[in-house]
Amino acid sequence: MRRWFDRRNRSALLVGAAALVLLTATYPIYADVATRPLAVFIFPGLITAVLGGWRPTVMIGVASFAVAALYGLTGPLRPAALAARLLIIGASVVAGAIAAALREGQAERIAEHQETIVFLEAFQRVLAPTPNPAAGYLAAARYRPAESRLQTGGDFLEAIALPNGRLAVLIGDVCGHGPRESAIGAALRAGWKAIALSEKRDPVDWVQALNTSFFTDGRIDTYVTLCTGYLDRNARAARLVNAGHPPPVLLSRPSHQLDLPISPPLGFDIGHTWTAAEVHWSGDPLLLYTDGLVENPSLTGPPQRWDHAGLLAWLDQQPAVIDDPGVMLDTLIGAATAGRDLRDDVAALLITATG
Repeated sequence: MRRWFDRRNRSALLVGAAALVLLTATYPIYADVATRPLAVFIFPGLITAVLGGWRPTVMIGVASFAVAALYGLTGPLRPAALAARLLIIGASVVAGAIAAALREGQAERIAEHQETIVFLEAFQRVLAPTPNPAAGYLAAARYRPAESRLQTGGDFLEAIALPNGRLAVLIGDVCGHGPRESAIGAALRAGWKAIALSEKRDPVDWVQALNTSFFTDGRIDTYVTLCTGYLDRNARAARLVNAGHPPPVLLSRPSHQLDLPISPPLGFDIGHTWTAAEVHWSGDPLLLYTDGLVENPSLTGPPQRWDHAGLLAWLDQQPAVIDDPGVMLDTLIGAATAGRDLRDDVAALLITATG
């Protein structure tokens, strides 16, 4: 019932009714001179069809047909001529109503699609939120899902300021890509944030708590790789846990991967104890990324994946000073995905210290 009274249909109904009234009032003036042009009564219905949906179109069309029939029956037209004119009016009413209904359905699908896009964009912001680090740090995040229809994936990341002046970081990859993996990634990111801001200070405890919370009962039948920990610009150090994930890359000269002990991913071995490593970090840009950055194959010919060697070589060709981490990530992901089949999600987090 709401469609009968929405603004668009009301406006169309009023315009169509006004056109019909005007046509009805003026028709007798020129009817005889123009040899009873009853076909002009198609116009109110067509105008309504252009402006509104099929319901007001049918209402105005039926009214126009009735007025035309009345004028035709009271005029000098022969039955065959009258039938031909009424047939034209009836056909125009049906065609206009069908066209209005199709357009109405298309408009609904477009509206639903736009709502879906808004929802997915919001969901992507959950998976890859805009970092808001404390003073002394610059951070940027980028995320490109491989799933083309829903634009959702299983990669997730986060960077949050800790009360002690440190910056907690997270990047992870749920096996697979799609709505299910996106939901798992969003839940893991939210759980990690709560744990990192709790009384737990060691990244090993963060990973252990995530594994216990999400994988102990066996309801999540997949595995997750991640790298997490904290950066401390004052102590010039970082403490990180690598659970089966590509190690972060330090953008010094030359760029190199951090030497971190690799522990199993989450979901593989519930009883496993993860290992953290404390490494020197002078504040140089630090890149955390998922394997989609280096593993997507070429669109043509051999796979020719970028691999870690290609990533390091590309990074060494970039300026030594990074003024804007966001621009750097845009350039990096553009180079890493150009001419490639995006089969795996791509996520990246770039952090540098200021001052």
